[in-house]
Amino acid sequence: MKFLFSRWEVQKEKLFTSFDALWDTLIDIGYDTASGEKYCIIDALDECDRESQHILLTQISQTFSKHTKNSHSNMHILITSRPYPEISVVNDKPIRFDTISAIDCR
Repeated sequence: MKFLFSRWEVQKEKLFTSFDALWDTLIDIGYDTASGEKYCIIDALDECDRESQHILLTQISQTFSKHTKNSHSNMHILITSRPYPEISVVNDKPIRFDTISAIDCR
């Protein structure tokens, strides 16, 4: 809550209408070692509109790239989605996800 409250004091209601502010808060929470590992579950990504998919996948790709300092956060992200091709490409570049099919789980 400390991460959210400090931003709330500055931005008030605008905090919840800014994707970037909320994303930065999530990343700060991910770096907090005192609270251990964090798991963020994004369910049914394929049911989001294309623009929201693109924004979210671009941000995840940029933030958690192996070439950035953020790749060592305590944040794990689980995304569920139907296997649509457009979800695996951002800015005409394929995104590498570790995947598992529901069929593989039987």
